Amino acid sequence: MVAAACRRAGLDGEGARLIRLGENALFRLEAHPVVVRIARSTEYLESARGEVAVSRWLAGEGFPATRVLDDLEQPVVVDGHPVTFWRLIEESDRRPKYGELGAILRDLHSLTLPASLSLPPYPVLDRTDRRINAATGIPEDDRAFLRKRARELRGRVAELRFESRKGSVHGDAHVQNLMVDRDDRVILVDLERFSFDHPEWDLMVTATEHHSLSWQTP
Repeated sequence: MVAAACRRAGLDGEGARLIRLGENALFRLEAHPVVVRIARSTEYLESARGEVAVSRWLAGEGFPATRVLDDLEQPVVVDGHPVTFWRLIEESDRRPKYGELGAILRDLHSLTLPASLSLPPYPVLDRTDRRINAATGIPEDDRAFLRKRARELRGRVAELRFESRKGSVHGDAHVQNLMVDRDDRVILVDLERFSFDHPEWDLMVTATEHHSLSWQTP
């Protein structure tokens, strides 16, 4: 599939190496400083299109975010999988810090979205049912409990009220979605859940890590 996608893009896919397998499969090309990102199915096609549009907008703003390849029509769909092509970020050995996450989110939330960029609201709990249904090796009583809990949480989310103005939201903001390049620049990656919503959504992962898991100090 990587080879077929690269042929469509006019790239050499020989020797591509898998670097991560999660929500997406990421391959690093040997012949080019490029990362190929393959989504699970065409259900993610609109998300992939949104990632490309957001990346190009942020590039125009000079914002430190992952960049898609220029002059390439994407995503392409190969065997039912949306595929996008990204500039390789050469990482340093340094890990990003939580203060750097806060700084990059502050700058992101201050940007004004262009009228040409149409973004969805933040998709709260959008993958919950799919993951509950796909879970294997759990008792049906547990599955029923999880479905009931998901319905309860959707009701509570619907009752939330915010005083902040809506704007650009990353949608999956945490330090693992920052990279530090060899020039020590902190770069925001993984734009697939980018949304138009209240900025508080970008604080929830770190808040959970602190308040519920005690992974960070105040």
